[in-house]
Amino acid sequence: MERQQALLLRILCFFWIIIRVLSSKVWLADGRAFPVIAPLSVFDSVPGYVNAVLYFVSLAGLGLLLIFPKNSVVMTGAIIAIISSCFLDVICWQVWEYLFTFILLVCAVQIKNFRGWSTALLIIFSSVYIYGGLQKLNGGFLFSVWDKLILRDMFGLSGSFVTNAKLHYAGLLLPTVETALGVLLLFVRDKKKPAMALIGMHLFILAFMFNKGATLNAVAIAWNVAMILFLHLLFVRYKAVQFRASDLKGFTAMIAIVWGILPALNFIGYWDEKFSSGMYSGKDKKLVICIDDEVPAEVKSYLAAADAYNLCDGKVMFNVSKWAITEMGVNPGAEEWYFKKLKEKWERIHPKVKAKFVMYSYPYNNAREIE
Repeated sequence: MERQQALLLRILCFFWIIIRVLSSKVWLADGRAFPVIAPLSVFDSVPGYVNAVLYFVSLAGLGLLLIFPKNSVVMTGAIIAIISSCFLDVICWQVWEYLFTFILLVCAVQIKNFRGWSTALLIIFSSVYIYGGLQKLNGGFLFSVWDKLILRDMFGLSGSFVTNAKLHYAGLLLPTVETALGVLLLFVRDKKKPAMALIGMHLFILAFMFNKGATLNAVAIAWNVAMILFLHLLFVRYKAVQFRASDLKGFTAMIAIVWGILPALNFIGYWDEKFSSGMYSGKDKKLVICIDDEVPAEVKSYLAAADAYNLCDGKVMFNVSKWAITEMGVNPGAEEWYFKKLKEKWERIHPKVKAKFVMYSYPYNNAREIE
């Protein structure tokens, strides 16, 4: 099965390089206006060029792994550079970075233990879909993803159709099926069928992204193509191992805890959403900045045309997510602790600008100011 392992690593590195190049401003902090927010204050004073060096070292490591996919020294160096950059800026904490880092870590630790390698990857990929579905079982997903993006933008349905209660709540079938397929992937003997269904789901997402009503996101497109190839390689082209509780020991047990147990803590606020497969969940927290003063030049292009939820009481408003996506191609952090750090950084950069930071989430009537 060495060929399967080598091919997985090559697919991983190829798409990781593409995604990192597409979102280069995430790591090249000196070339962007969006603030650098370190998770720990001890790293606040680290100069921007350090992250740039780590970025190019990681790209070089991933490039070498395309040629020498089982070189343990290169793998270790790439992992160190990638994880180190995450300590310098929280914006690096993206869903695909988290997943790809763990895939590379599994390959580095278990490359000579095929059953351990296969079981760890089985747990990780099953978790992605189990928790990815559970995260979407909420009204925010129905309102912002199912009703708005899928029914209105993709299928062009009018408001009278979309407001139909049965059609509205039918949207919960999507995350329910996603979770069920994740469970089947983990436990059934014939993993080819749930894997093919999940591939179909990713193809639907790609069709949605290329639809004229959807926002084209190159990073998300690359991520979905990579997931299709991973599923095909691990569960369709090659026969996957069967999950056994007896395999949960050592490194594999750690993977089971990180991917099987910790994401559940997100539902009670003790684990970050980006570590819990929370893409397109509709329940993520968002932040707007309300300015009662002269607007700094670097954010003028991100000002909102209207304040639909009256978050800023008539003041000038801009959305932090729009800022991050437009400038870097990725979403910012979606946790309150991150918003507090961003506010502190903003106030240091713009001490004379009067601004109010407002956090909100679905159903958009629970907005509150970040103190």
